[in-house]
Amino acid sequence: MQEFISKYEDACAFLKRSTERPDVSQYSEKKQRRLNADHDLETILEANNMIANDGKPWEANLADTNEMKWYTWHRIIPDAGASGGFRLSFGGSICDAAGANLGARHAAKTKALSDFMGRECMDLYHDTKS
Repeated sequence: MQEFISKYEDACAFLKRSTERPDVSQYSEKKQRRLNADHDLETILEANNMIANDGKPWEANLADTNEMKWYTWHRIIPDAGASGGFRLSFGGSICDAAGANLGARHAAKTKALSDFMGRECMDLYHDTKS
């Protein structure tokens, strides 16, 4: 079984890049949280897709409809006490040409990776939506 990465700092170390995030200070606090979460999620997924692809970079090829692309699937559950008024529940992974509203940049190479991301990065997925 492959060892995937769940932390932003570990993903940066794996990719040999700085942990410094883009400057989003000009935005509201809510939007800063969303942008930082999206940046962290993309970085973690980039590292993990590389792990799943035997150390080679991988990006979903939208022109190739035969290529398998996996997306985490979450249920949105109303929760007045939660940030944004809802919480997410990981519901599994799907393989689809259209897929989740997160778009192709959040596609995973394998179902195992998609399942891992859905379970281990739930807070980041939530923050990208709140």
